[in-house]
Amino acid sequence: MIFVDRNTVDEPLSLALPNGKGAKERARAIKHYAALATPPVLAKAKATKNSGKKTKATAPKKFNFAAYRCKDVKQTLDNLFHEKCAYCESSYKAVMSAQVEHFRPKGRVSEDSSHKGYWWLASTWTNLLPSCSHCNTSEYHEVHKLTVEQPYPQKTHTGRYKLGKYDYFPIGGQRAVAEGDDLDREDAYLIDPTRRNPNDHLQWIVEGGLSLIAPERVGTAWDPYGLHTYQIFGLNRKKLVETRTTLMLEVKKQLLKARNALMKAATKEPGEFFDYLYNHAMEIFVELDELKAPSKPYSAMVKKLLDEERTEIMAAFMALARRP
Repeated sequence: MIFVDRNTVDEPLSLALPNGKGAKERARAIKHYAALATPPVLAKAKATKNSGKKTKATAPKKFNFAAYRCKDVKQTLDNLFHEKCAYCESSYKAVMSAQVEHFRPKGRVSEDSSHKGYWWLASTWTNLLPSCSHCNTSEYHEVHKLTVEQPYPQKTHTGRYKLGKYDYFPIGGQRAVAEGDDLDREDAYLIDPTRRNPNDHLQWIVEGGLSLIAPERVGTAWDPYGLHTYQIFGLNRKKLVETRTTLMLEVKKQLLKARNALMKAATKEPGEFFDYLYNHAMEIFVELDELKAPSKPYSAMVKKLLDEERTEIMAAFMALARRP
């Protein structure tokens, strides 16, 4: 997961325009939820053989949200996130269309059965993110557990955990229930990567040769934002970890080639062979730098790996090259 600046793109016109689909849908939603809040009344029946009886007014049907699915919304999210899932950084462009995910769920909240959902944010641009189906929907997955692990709160079945955001939205403060409520007072535990930098709450670790995500520590406790985010989205689900690990091993393989070239160069006198070895190592670094670009899958993992190991490699090279 990487931080993404939403201000680098313009809000889709279908949501931004005063007469756009988003505004029109929101006006209908206001009426719908106002009707839900109004107690049903008894209405007089028409003059029939059952005259004198009273019937209940028909309750409003479930509201159908659709504005967030507009083509320009999907396209803008694709551009903003480089056709990657906002949560796990998997590329979806070759295999599926992204699901437009509501950070604050639009229809209901799993932690509060009485909550009607954040319906007033259903067509709000800043509440929308692109997600792969595994991060967004509720499915059973195997997970690679950390050596020191906080127990998963999700349901289990045959050793698999029911992962995915679905309608979950855990908070540490006071939940907003109506338009105008202060959303900041909720203290949302899930990370919205356009508002909160994941690097402050999640860390990359290698255990058992696998590339895993873990929450940061705050003193002796787990960082609550990192903890809820990696568990609910299932950022250590088995197949995701295996895919990340394959990339990690390839990066490490190339870094080893660069290290070997530099260590050999450090033992040579200045000249063509030294230049050849040194330049070869630099070319490897340039190619690896492309893999940590925001447009590449799992770029956060690659960036951490490159930044740490390249620094160590260059320090070893300089120390050996200076040796008398």
